[in-house]
Amino acid sequence: MVFKVALGSLLISNANAAHWALLAAGSNTYNNYRHQADLCHAYHILVSKGFSKDRIITMAYDDIADNEDNPFPGQIFNTPSPTEPGVDVYNGCNLDYTGNDVTAENFQNLLLGNGTTGGNGRTLDTGPDDHLTVLYFDHGAPGLIQFPAGDALHAAELQVVLSAMHESNRYGKMVIYIEACNSGSMLEDLPTDINIYGVTAVPADYPSLGTYCGYAATINGTMIGSCLGDLFSVFYMKFITEGNGTHTLNQFFQSVYADVASYAALHYGHELNQQFGDLSIGDLTVADFFYGDSQADIKLAAPFSTPWVPPTEVFAAPRLAMDRQQFEYTEASAQPRFHGERHWRRMLRATDTLQSLLDQQKKTQALYWDLVMLAAPDSYDERHAIWSIASKPANPKCEMRVHRAMMNHCDGNLVGSSYALQFHQVVVNLCADNALHWAAHPQLGVAIAIQACNQQPGQGGIIV
Repeated sequence: MVFKVALGSLLISNANAAHWALLAAGSNTYNNYRHQADLCHAYHILVSKGFSKDRIITMAYDDIADNEDNPFPGQIFNTPSPTEPGVDVYNGCNLDYTGNDVTAENFQNLLLGNGTTGGNGRTLDTGPDDHLTVLYFDHGAPGLIQFPAGDALHAAELQVVLSAMHESNRYGKMVIYIEACNSGSMLEDLPTDINIYGVTAVPADYPSLGTYCGYAATINGTMIGSCLGDLFSVFYMKFITEGNGTHTLNQFFQSVYADVASYAALHYGHELNQQFGDLSIGDLTVADFFYGDSQADIKLAAPFSTPWVPPTEVFAAPRLAMDRQQFEYTEASAQPRFHGERHWRRMLRATDTLQSLLDQQKKTQALYWDLVMLAAPDSYDERHAIWSIASKPANPKCEMRVHRAMMNHCDGNLVGSSYALQFHQVVVNLCADNALHWAAHPQLGVAIAIQACNQQPGQGGIIV
């Protein structure tokens, strides 16, 4: 396995450190059920390990439990339970920032200790000796992680926040776990000397994997209709739940790495967890970051666990929305005349939704190809390179200005969906192309992006 980091100085845990946690799910809609399920499950695990609820802050859109597609109103499940009622992780999951308050700005301000907008006003009141655990679940792209409504945080912006936190003594030691596509790109430049250790689901150039999907996403005989979890997250939560806190973070990483890699290789291809930053923090224990800071609280904490169900299949995140709609259509259209009017309406809705999603993804493909055609209209070789290479996201001002221009001037679903975010690599490549001068003059890229949004999708040509 590859560790793209350098070791910092060996650190010793501070017995007087207060333990804090920030949990964020950056998605919405029922297609992304799994992210909020991951978050609520993680919340209960921390509390069951003696973590003070007063020191856990959560961010989740909160549109899953009472979603019209949810067959169990008011409940969310992270683990299948085919013949039993299952374990509801939504019950008792305290959410501090919900709906439109789940933003990249609030996420950054919580870390920095600045004022936030909306929510219940809770903040991370961390000090220079404290341990901070940050868990993020959502979609990503090269150099960014997503928040609802297309709001995004660039890797360079995150690095600025982390450095500012270190300079202002906002923590003693910090760990960051990111479940998202291309998540390695968020931490690959993490300094090794600011007492932060980071783990990502995948390297910079890979999608993450969802699991417990389709027929596997069943509770007490009823299919949920969306994936329940993410492969990396369900394995690391299993390790924390089943352990006693004495394993080191290095042992934690090695175990989860092996489990995730073996399942991914068996059912999909690759998912290789990565670690970054100060690896000496890996010599500290799981209890130093995932348990409470009081032995009395740990002993008194009520246990919380869900029966372990080994994943049987895994799926790349960019395809999950289409997989879900295809599955719903297939289920609804099987023996259509045998179930009466109610089933006919379900079938019609599933057909319309699938057609709409196909149309949306076709427009996404055309939009990004139009962007390439407008930027390089006279060179086949240049267009091929822009479309196919994987430049490092090293031009944050250009990349974010172009991305935000497309979010604002195009249909946001064509840019901000998990499917669309895989095409953000095209924006990264355009910004890295020295001949285009977008990095030095982002307004050039913004103008091309707006032009691509305004023209009829697909006019730029087709891939040959």
